[in-house]
Amino acid sequence: MCLNDNCPESDVQVGCIDCGRVCRSLACFERHKVDIGIFRKNKAPSACEQWHQCKKCRVKLATAKRHPKLHVCGEWQCSNCSEYHVGKHLCYQKAYNTDTEKQEKKFMFYDFETRQDDIYQCDQGYTPSCIRCRECTKKERQCASCRLCLYCKDPSCGLQQHKVNFSVLQTSCPSCEKDELIKDSKCSHCGTRCTRCSQMKKSEFVHPPCSDTCGHRELIFRGENATQQFCAYVTQPHVKNTILIAHNAKSFDLYPILEVLIDRHSIRPDKIIYNGSKVMYMHIANKLNLTFLDSLNFLPMKLAKIPEAFGLQELSKGFFPHLFNKKENQNYVGPYPALEDYGYNFMSSAERKKLVTWHASKISEVFNFQEEMLKYCRSDVDILRRGCMAFRNTVLQATAIETSHIRPDGTLSKTYIDGVDPFDYTTIDSVCIGIYKTLFLKHNTEVEIKKDQTSTWRTLDKFEGVQGVWVDKNWIALSDLEKEDNTEVGKQRLTSPIAVVPSQGYVSKDNHSKISIQWLEWLMQRSRQRGSPVHIRHALNGGEYQVPDTNYRCDGFAENPQGKGTIYEFYGKTIDFTFGKKRP
Repeated sequence: MCLNDNCPESDVQVGCIDCGRVCRSLACFERHKVDIGIFRKNKAPSACEQWHQCKKCRVKLATAKRHPKLHVCGEWQCSNCSEYHVGKHLCYQKAYNTDTEKQEKKFMFYDFETRQDDIYQCDQGYTPSCIRCRECTKKERQCASCRLCLYCKDPSCGLQQHKVNFSVLQTSCPSCEKDELIKDSKCSHCGTRCTRCSQMKKSEFVHPPCSDTCGHRELIFRGENATQQFCAYVTQPHVKNTILIAHNAKSFDLYPILEVLIDRHSIRPDKIIYNGSKVMYMHIANKLNLTFLDSLNFLPMKLAKIPEAFGLQELSKGFFPHLFNKKENQNYVGPYPALEDYGYNFMSSAERKKLVTWHASKISEVFNFQEEMLKYCRSDVDILRRGCMAFRNTVLQATAIETSHIRPDGTLSKTYIDGVDPFDYTTIDSVCIGIYKTLFLKHNTEVEIKKDQTSTWRTLDKFEGVQGVWVDKNWIALSDLEKEDNTEVGKQRLTSPIAVVPSQGYVSKDNHSKISIQWLEWLMQRSRQRGSPVHIRHALNGGEYQVPDTNYRCDGFAENPQGKGTIYEFYGKTIDFTFGKKRP
């Protein structure tokens, strides 16, 4: 109650008349009355002023969000129109606001290289359930049943593990995105920073990047702890407010990142959007504001196809022996690896021809594994960065608009609005919806004006940041309307051409179990047999009864002639309805 971490409970609890809450002790009561700024650096009102609890429904209310006097028991806030409603509410699709003062965004593009020479095994060691059954004898591989471990029955037992041992990260922002990124490229906004130059004050860096060691736009992480190095860097304070993008991150790159963030840094993402087991979107708040996206959700093509799609003719994706990436080959220098190490058996016929031609031209050359891995990974990230930024700029330019408004004095006001940023969304589908809602969908906000006991709804408009309505061809600010005698500004509502379909449909359906309905019907049947029939209202018989002034719905309700009612709740007992006996 007092917002103190060390506040033990006591036998004597003290209630507060002002906020309606019950404090754990007298000391807790006294602390919750004192401004928090006295105990902390940041000034803040007391806990008593911040929170209020309704005496009737016991709902906890944040006073900064809404005045407690406006609270109505049983109300809920619509996530679409943000208005409070009691009971059912049908809402409309809301147009997205265009932010004319968008904050400059920082982007990081990365790629992981992994080795697969370690086998995941249980404590007893992997042993297949069967060598070959009749169904898989003639096949190249074992079937799933035969391959399953005899001891642990875990499908992942016996499979090769992907372990990250190399990573390249490149940065980009509006200040440097047009500059060519070479080995020692630097940027004062999105580049690296040490402990000294990463100090911030009011969201601004106190010092510029150190000229010799900081400001680099490219980082390379090597070794068995490459993922730990990567996560240690991206969780530094100066990296906050950054969008991190990898190609096929949802199925590969995000899994080692998520594991290290939770196990090593105790950072749990505040929001993850899954599609099955794929991580479509991941966001980390925790004062970092990091957003992880997958470029494959926006550009559904192989990374090798991106240069051609955006006219990046000087870029091309090479070949790399992924299957040659093993512990014993990390310092390999010698002839080029065999075609099989490049995934020859998994390629299409066209890709095989290109690989064979390229491999034949390298016969007389020396292959340095570390140099080739850096060259290949850097090339992949370079293609990804330039392709994604070209895609972003194309969408921004195509959706940028210039709007004109007539001021109340009759003059014309022009505003240039930036386009829709695709990386504000999760997939290319949501980008299309975002473009439609930003540029084409129009919604109106109506406000209820009560004057002389007459209620009218008027369209709410905004000029120069001030909200108001048109009355008799005159524009009047809401603040001025509230000052008029016998005039009250009521609640607002949203209207647009497209409705928001309720999650449970337009026909209300109460959740219920089959056995609970059988029990309630059996009770009514037994009452009829006794000569005193009772009508019980339930989900399939008039709908579940809602207790007045609450959101609580009961399984069954029978109203008595005296005006009182009986509530029936089913708690999951198994009943033999034939004999009326409970069975375990």
